[in-house]
Amino acid sequence: MLSANIAQIMITPPIGTPMLEPPQMPTTGVHMDLFCRGVVLHGGEQRVAIVSLDLLGVDKPLLQRIRQSVFEQTGLSASQLMLTATHNHSAPVTLDCGFDDDRNREWEEQLVQHIADCIVLASQDLQPVTLSVAREEVLIGVNRRVATMGRTRMLPNESAPVAPWVDILSINRLDGSPLAVLFSHAAHPVTVHTASTEFNADFPGYAIQTIRDELDSDTMPMFIQGCAGDINVVSLAGGLDEAKRLGQQLAKAVMVGLSKATPLDVETINIFNREISLPFEHLTDEIINALSLRINESYEAMVSLDMDDRTLINQQQFIDWTERVKHAPAGLWFQIQAIAFDDQLIMIGMPHEPFVAYQLHIQATSPAQHTMVFGYTNGCNGYVPTAEAFYIGGYEVDGAPKLFGLPRLLPDCEKLIYETINDIFDEFINASRSDSLS
Repeated sequence: MLSANIAQIMITPPIGTPMLEPPQMPTTGVHMDLFCRGVVLHGGEQRVAIVSLDLLGVDKPLLQRIRQSVFEQTGLSASQLMLTATHNHSAPVTLDCGFDDDRNREWEEQLVQHIADCIVLASQDLQPVTLSVAREEVLIGVNRRVATMGRTRMLPNESAPVAPWVDILSINRLDGSPLAVLFSHAAHPVTVHTASTEFNADFPGYAIQTIRDELDSDTMPMFIQGCAGDINVVSLAGGLDEAKRLGQQLAKAVMVGLSKATPLDVETINIFNREISLPFEHLTDEIINALSLRINESYEAMVSLDMDDRTLINQQQFIDWTERVKHAPAGLWFQIQAIAFDDQLIMIGMPHEPFVAYQLHIQATSPAQHTMVFGYTNGCNGYVPTAEAFYIGGYEVDGAPKLFGLPRLLPDCEKLIYETINDIFDEFINASRSDSLS
């Protein structure tokens, strides 16, 4: 039988710590605290921790420090830790995305310890649990890519792919009451965005509050972000009241799903991990030097045209990119992590910001009875578009890599990801057969 326990720890940074949005703006207060929420599950010979942070994400150096601290204090290896972020934009900068001077490094060291403490607490006094799953229709987001002849623009596109549902995993005590409710939906938490200078958890925070109000106060809801790389909420920068409305809409769907959730008969947990490198466009020194010349020329032109300060700051980041990209690796590290509960449920986490089409394809081709797919898992360092997106461009393809000091990815990354997913599925099938025979 499975056993589990939960914990949560407040991780709100000090007031005055710069936020991601509005950019380079010190916080003026706390509208809603930020949390680290974790659940530890034990089944068969395997133990895993699933953690959700009310943050934008963590970069690879920060991820490595977290993993080391967790291992030293709990014995859980990197493969046993699924570290996710809600991708909250009303949070401090925790990624190497062109705003390095805005990072509160002292608080980040406290964050590392808080995450380890959360898992330590959740590892104690494990109690027997059962699992149930549900999927309920809901949509609070919209695809944000409109392809035109000149460039792909960030505009609502109701004809493009979305994942119009919330996937739900309820971890239940033996009396049937939920110990934890994990729920996942694909939509950027940018409802508040630049509309407030106070820390808040955007729509996921309001959804968690609403679910907790509806259920026993001892239940811990956890939001886990889907593959939202090309999905915005329906009301960008709509403000705190709009974030509350969307959070309540999502929570209502979760409650409906819980009322008709399907029980699972699970005894064992298996882990399947793969790490690959997604190929970057190759930039020679000669090309980089030529780019630097053209970009600096453009900066001088902007100054002479009396462009606004925000535009000039963005152009300076473009100039900085020509130096940072010289030290970029040959490819983008990409770990796919899968946690399987017998043959009935598989949870797949991918790093960075995958487009929603990855989630749709993986869930459609999965051999498991139920499949949950997450982005922003075990690190974030830019977007992972689908193959066709590289040919039509846009911010996710062309602009964002420059903030991270990286070249563009190549279209081959989609094929490589799907081949790796298929390899995981093959191992999952074989493990399921072995478990059924034992």
